[in-house]
Amino acid sequence: MLLLLKCPKKHISSLIESFSSLRSWITLTDIPHRSTVEAMVRELRAISDRQTAETILGNWDCTLGFDATTQEGIHLNSIHITTQGDCYVIAADKLAGGTAEDYHIHFCDSIDNLANAYCYFHGKEYR
Repeated sequence: MLLLLKCPKKHISSLIESFSSLRSWITLTDIPHRSTVEAMVRELRAISDRQTAETILGNWDCTLGFDATTQEGIHLNSIHITTQGDCYVIAADKLAGGTAEDYHIHFCDSIDNLANAYCYFHGKEYR
């Protein structure tokens, strides 16, 4: 939940500890360290990339979409794929700007990342 709220990973461990102290009936003995939280985030990203790549390869009728916005001077772009019943996020990243070249690089890098993840999980070589 904290990740969805854009909480910096370095604060998550201390927040978990604070939340548990608010609930008198919950005593946490093991709170994940910052490095553990960061590892979990990387693993979730890898699982998401694998799932997205497999969805693309398993569906003939997919739609690639993107949406961009600028918030507080930061240009954000998200790339997603939709099938008949589902939507998967390929990437949601900060871009240097909003030019066609920036979008092109973001699309290509994101699809390369999906291909690398797929090949890694399935023991194939990516060229």
